Amino acid sequence: MRYIYKAIVLCLIALLLVGTALPVAAEDMEFTMSVADISEFGDAKIITLDIDNDTGSPISFGWVGSCEVLVTTAEGTYSTTPHMLKAGQGNSTLNITVPSCPGEVEKIEITDLRLLSDDGLPNEQLENIVIYDTAEGITSYSGEFSSLSGVPTFVWIGLGIFAVVAIGIACIIAFVIDKQKKARAAKVNAFAPFGENMAGINMAQQMHDQAHQQFNQQMNQQQFNDFTRQSGTTMDMGGFIPPPPPGV
Repeated sequence: MRYIYKAIVLCLIALLLVGTALPVAAEDMEFTMSVADISEFGDAKIITLDIDNDTGSPISFGWVGSCEVLVTTAEGTYSTTPHMLKAGQGNSTLNITVPSCPGEVEKIEITDLRLLSDDGLPNEQLENIVIYDTAEGITSYSGEFSSLSGVPTFVWIGLGIFAVVAIGIACIIAFVIDKQKKARAAKVNAFAPFGENMAGINMAQQMHDQAHQQFNQQMNQQQFNDFTRQSGTTMDMGGFIPPPPPGV
């Protein structure tokens, strides 16, 4: 099983490398939204925003009325919903009117910003960004949408299919390798009894050879002892006269 785990990890690493190699530049997704002016018209507040949009796409204030601009004053918190309000690429100025908003403005928050795709549909989203806060000394917001927002959906679908197929192939290869190893191990175990019998046969042969060698040594020793005894006794006592040494 460890081969399967290794194969899956390698496939995930390959998928990560492919994803990071996508031609997307993170620095092109940045934007800055500054509060240039806050003017009054009766109880209404008119907020002027200077926007520097370097994302490469328009920025929409929400989608189908999903965005609220929350304005907090000493009197309370008031809101308005900007309809169809968008910041185009580059520099632009937008005005947001809060019809009933008495008191001095202390904080401004935007609940929903959307980065639009090439076909004008919402893509990436930022929520609850504070662009003005007197207590924190904030008069602008600088941020960025996800750098992967420009990747088409079909690319992610293709990557997902690639990952599934790659992991499946890796699992099959690992399974085949594991099966072959088990088959080889089974063959080795099948011949194991023969190996044990051969070891027993070799040990028995060795014991037989040792016994035969000891018997031969004993016979030779006995013959030598008989020859020595007979050569040292007279003929009438069963002995014999040994032949003269060679050359005599």
